[in-house]
Amino acid sequence: MRKAITISLLFCSTFLSAQTAELGIFGGVALYSGDLSPSEFGLYFENSAPAIGAFGRLYLAPWMSTRLSVNTGKLKIEDADRNRKLDFRSKLTEFNVMAEFSPLHILRGYRGAFSPYVFAGLGFLRFETEGELDGDWYLLQPLGTEGQGLPGYDKPYNVTELSFPLGIGLRIELTEHIVLGLEIGGRKLFTDYLDDVGDTKVNYRELFEGNGPIAAQISNRQIDPNGETDITYSRGGAYNDWYYMSGISLAFAIGNNDTGRRSGGRNEPGCYKF
Repeated sequence: MRKAITISLLFCSTFLSAQTAELGIFGGVALYSGDLSPSEFGLYFENSAPAIGAFGRLYLAPWMSTRLSVNTGKLKIEDADRNRKLDFRSKLTEFNVMAEFSPLHILRGYRGAFSPYVFAGLGFLRFETEGELDGDWYLLQPLGTEGQGLPGYDKPYNVTELSFPLGIGLRIELTEHIVLGLEIGGRKLFTDYLDDVGDTKVNYRELFEGNGPIAAQISNRQIDPNGETDITYSRGGAYNDWYYMSGISLAFAIGNNDTGRRSGGRNEPGCYKF
């Protein structure tokens, strides 16, 4: 095992020394789009919240690179339909592996400092969505606000999900070793419960008796638990949720003393020089 680890480290070291690599940091905002936004698809910056992250990038050619990133942020969700009063907040952490393509570098001889790019990849998301009731915040997935876990209803949804990140950006080479980035990207999800709101038909009485009064009151604030409760309703639409991240990044070249972003991504081995 020790020999295998040593060989792997030597291979990675040799590979990186022959390639242009970058390490960077990201800062920006996260945006929600789903059942509670004015439309189920769109950018709504009024509900934006801070997001930060870090990444590594490896250039395979001037026109193509791969990126591994981890980001964390929050989503503020204020229901556009004020009658429902379904306001939530969510903490999220994502891990992404993406391919980036710079179309200008496909042109022979282009060596400009500005490089627009598109990206797409595969991501893993973990989220924790909370709802407020009488001044207290509750983690919603364990509550089962749409009857999850009860007979005749779905099982509790997963809080770890696959995603497909995709978007556009612009890289600007400030110096030979420092790159500024501007980017906006969406995350296509396979869950409709980023906001804890789906299109399941729920009976308030069954929910109240099965999952408790807190789950029922957060699920539907319009129903008086002391009045008629044999009411069936659906809170959201059929489309899965999205979220977006937009911001600025700063990357630093490592591994060799030439950027390779313009020259082809492959350089002579050697130590990085400042």
